[in-house]
Amino acid sequence: MRHWLPVLVVVLLVCLTLSDVLAQAVDLKVLAVSPGQRSSGYPNFSSPPTGTPNYVSTGLKTVAKGMLVYLKADTAGSGSTNVTTYGWTFVARPTGSAAAFSNAAKDSVTFVPDVPGQYIIQVAVNGGAKTHIDTIFASMYFGFTSLQASCPCHMATPAFQDAYSSWKGSVHATVFSRGMTGQLENDA
Repeated sequence: MRHWLPVLVVVLLVCLTLSDVLAQAVDLKVLAVSPGQRSSGYPNFSSPPTGTPNYVSTGLKTVAKGMLVYLKADTAGSGSTNVTTYGWTFVARPTGSAAAFSNAAKDSVTFVPDVPGQYIIQVAVNGGAKTHIDTIFASMYFGFTSLQASCPCHMATPAFQDAYSSWKGSVHATVFSRGMTGQLENDA
């Protein structure tokens, strides 16, 4: 009976090691980033240089071409397994794209989709022990720069001009611009 004891110990050690490897998990998250988080929120994204756009993110997987995408490797399900390395790669990206990650060896990265299309992204932890693949879609956004441009049939009428003049300075009309610049968070 005693000759089975060393075999039992080896089997238990192998099972414990396998349970740690199997418990390791990674998920790819697209982060929503507000103007207030740009310089103070996790993972401490730095403020943009003067004169450059103050990129924010909705956290959606469909973004406008040219907007910064914030990604995080979520390893919350890894149990007792320590995650020591991260690796971000593009499995596929649109033809002609030169998009690159800000730092492919960190748990949180950014990139700018420079061509409309599908960006298939993979994050790997601990040398590829676990990986996760997800897709970001970049498209063109064509919006109106003013309310007047969105109402070409009515903008010449005096009633429209009067209503527009009183509305354009209202709290309702400026909520988006105040939110994008961080003023809305500071007013609260």
